[in-house]
Amino acid sequence: MPRTYVALDLETTGLQSERDAIVEIGAVKFRGDDVLDTWSSLVNPNRPLPHKIERLTGIAQSQVERAPALHSVLPALMRFVGEYPMVGHNIQFDRAFLQRAGYTAMPPALDTFELACILMPYASRFSLGKLMDELGIAFPTRHRAVEDARAVHALFIALLERAGRLDQKIIQEIARLGDKADWALKYAFQDLLRDKARNAFAPGTIGAQLAAKGAAQDETLGLLFSRDPKEAPLKPKATSDPLDVDALAHLL
Repeated sequence: MPRTYVALDLETTGLQSERDAIVEIGAVKFRGDDVLDTWSSLVNPNRPLPHKIERLTGIAQSQVERAPALHSVLPALMRFVGEYPMVGHNIQFDRAFLQRAGYTAMPPALDTFELACILMPYASRFSLGKLMDELGIAFPTRHRAVEDARAVHALFIALLERAGRLDQKIIQEIARLGDKADWALKYAFQDLLRDKARNAFAPGTIGAQLAAKGAAQDETLGLLFSRDPKEAPLKPKATSDPLDVDALAHLL
């Protein structure tokens, strides 16, 4: 059975946890594709909302003035998350705000930004919206905490499916190296490894279908996928050819 995670997102008055404040919190508890529960709350930042934040989120000053203070909201969030690992896009941003508010004993936090950098190095941009667009995942409502948390869940699952197409030896090596480090993404690769081992002899599984589909769609990641056992090994040439510096410079 897949591990349970909690996707988390915050809306804030700005980008600096030392001086800005939380405006909204959204969380989605999920196991695989299944959403188990959701939790969200507006938060009174005890200051005027910047105009650009009102325009970006659609949250009005009158709404946050009626909202509870962060200290009264935080215990409910902590109960909702419990000990389940968190997932977020640039999750350290959210953690910094929550830690400053007093949420210090947080569970491990997996970053979909970091995971996307590993699995989609060719992406033009790595914002949540751009990655969702590139993967063709619907994301109609943006910059509201619970909707962004739902998007994080969808992105995380899509990236795990992509990671599941890696050769098992690569997943084993990533999980092995991650196990020796304080790296939260190791949990995702450990889960993948267990899933691959569980389904290793199951014909016609979704994993097999994804691998076939991925081989056709993701030639850019060819070096990461399993090689054809019949493919002849590379052999060094007898002579060396000079590099075309102009051509290389043009590529860069």
